[in-house]
Formats: sequence, structure tokens, C-alpha cells
Amino acid sequence: DAALIWVVWQAVESGGAIAGSVLAPGARSTPRAHEYSEQEALAIRGLYREAADSYRTRIVAFPDDVEARLRLGALLANECNDHGAAVACFTEVRASGNDQQRWIASNALIDLYRRAGRRDELRRELERLGRDFPATAEGRQALRHAEDLAREPPAGGD
Repeated sequence: DAALIWVVWQAVESGGAIAGSVLAPGARSTPRAHEYSEQEALAIRGLYREAADSYRTRIVAFPDDVEARLRLGALLANECNDHGAAVACFTEVRASGNDQQRWIASNALIDLYRRAGRRDELRRELERLGRDFPATAEGRQALRHAEDLAREPPAGGD
């Protein structure tokens, strides 16, 4: 009984890693979600470039960490005002993330293009969102908005 209690206690303390190996030998346990406390602490202190560099280091170490790319993109777009680098981050997420992450990245790109007045890129991103999510009301609305933009004459040499 004491051994079983110890195994259960260790499983709770380690987020299920031991229980996963005891209850399903050979099965991998699900890794805990990464916490971004280091990057968040730097950003809270106003050290935005350092926070961005810390996210980049994280991404090099864990290339599949799509959440870190989303967070880096948001930091670059908002606090660092580096729209080109933010576009690159969100474009990478859109190409490799799951549906929710792709949705977030596309919406972030739409916001960036709208704020920057980049109508052609905005229209293309709206069209892409509509194609990627045609069964949603938002996807259909994005396509309608892209069509409206296509009919409008360019403003000031766009």
C-alpha cells in the first residue's frame, strides 16, 4: 500500500510522468506546457528587445514551440514596433501551427496589415483566412471584406 501511495504521489507531483510510465509502459507522457516567465518578466520590465531575444533562443532550442512564435510575433508587433519581423513570425505559425494557432496568426497579420495601411496584403490575408476557414461565419465575412477591398480604388498609390 505504501508503494502504491508513493507512486500516485510522485505522479501528481511530476504532472503524470511517472503514472504514464507505470500505467502504460513504453508510452510517452505529455510534456508540461512551457511557461514563459523569463520572457514575460523581461517584457514587464520594459526590456522588449531582451524578451524578444529570449523567445528567439527558446525557438532555436525548441523549434516546434509554436506558442513561443506567437508570443514573439505579438511582442515584435506591439512593444518592439518591428512589423517586418512580426509578419515573419506569424507567417511561420500560419504555415506550421494547428487550426487555432493558424487562426490567431492570420488575425494578427490582418491587424498588422490594416494598421499599416497595406491593402494588398490585407486583402490577400483576408482571402487566405476565408479559404482556410470557409465553414465559419468569420471566414465568410473575411472573404466578403476581401471582395469589398478588391472593388475599392487604391488610396494614394497603394
